[in-house]
Amino acid sequence: MKTTNRLLAVLLSLVLLCTGLPFAFAEDATIVDSGTCGEKWNSQTESYDYLTWTLDSAGTLTISGNGQMYNNSYIWDSDAQFYRTSAPWGKYYQTIQAAVLEDGVTSIGSYAFRDCIALTSLTIPDSVTSIGYYAFYGCTSLTSVTIPDSVTSIGDYAFESSDAPQPLLLCNKDSYPASWAESNSYPYALLDGTDEDNIISETVNAKLSYSIDKRTRTLTVYNQGKLISFSSYNAPWRQYQQYVETAILSDGCTSVSEKAFYECYNLKRVVLPETMETIDASAFYCCVSLQEITIPDAVTSIGDSAFSSCFSLQTATIGDGVTSIGYSAFLNCSSLQTATIGDSVTSIGDSAFSNCFSLQTATIGN
Repeated sequence: MKTTNRLLAVLLSLVLLCTGLPFAFAEDATIVDSGTCGEKWNSQTESYDYLTWTLDSAGTLTISGNGQMYNNSYIWDSDAQFYRTSAPWGKYYQTIQAAVLEDGVTSIGSYAFRDCIALTSLTIPDSVTSIGYYAFYGCTSLTSVTIPDSVTSIGDYAFESSDAPQPLLLCNKDSYPASWAESNSYPYALLDGTDEDNIISETVNAKLSYSIDKRTRTLTVYNQGKLISFSSYNAPWRQYQQYVETAILSDGCTSVSEKAFYECYNLKRVVLPETMETIDASAFYCCVSLQEITIPDAVTSIGDSAFSSCFSLQTATIGDGVTSIGYSAFLNCSSLQTATIGDSVTSIGDSAFSNCFSLQTATIGN
């Protein structure tokens, strides 16, 4: 029997080699470090049961056992010369990619995962009842979190970040997490909700209406002709700006009006229609998460400070129809690496590209 199995293995290897198909033997992740991170008094054994943690080489942190996680603080690491969480896995905070809390864990301690910038996956079991303050502060790669109905307490700044959009909280209707998100103007979507529950829509006037899908964090603006101008904070979707990561302007819209997306901090992506003709002053001022912009060929002008202080903007492609780029149009776009400007430009205002420290390539026409 053993001889037969070895023969089959050899034949399989030969088939894979002959067909050119890749083959490999996966290596299991190894444990990098482990320890305890919480406790619960066991009256039967008259001793403490401990929460334990393990971190493997794939970047997965697993917390097991029964009871509460210890609360932590924010400390200066004199060896590494930076601030970090005092949680026992704190020195690995930049490499943790997934956190799996197993059933039996009843709380997530304060500062537990602060600044875990590589964290993209989080599993919270139904046994968790509280999430401490600053628990996931600064987890800039975490885009969504499912929070069970068992959670009845969420601490201040638990999911905040100073330089990235807040993650979308996924929870059930009539739950504490949903009411907490609502009262704190925090982006959330209902797992058990209908389209009506998860879509915000409003008709502003005969020409202008919009909708926001909470689940996809997408704003769609429906407008015919020139979009009305707004002051700094009175665009109709401003009150819901925490949801908006993508903005789509419909066909028929001919302008992005003054301050339409002023300080829309979570906005990452903008889709402009081919009918667009002008981008007015401060239209996207301080959209700090915006990463790229493509301006259609029909656009003829970009207003003063239109994209000023869009610190994350890396690529700007400006269509062939643009004749003027206003004063400070891309001022302080410190991450801008590539700017492509069309053939028709005849005027570029003062400081239009000042403080674009990362700019490597700027191409104007042919």
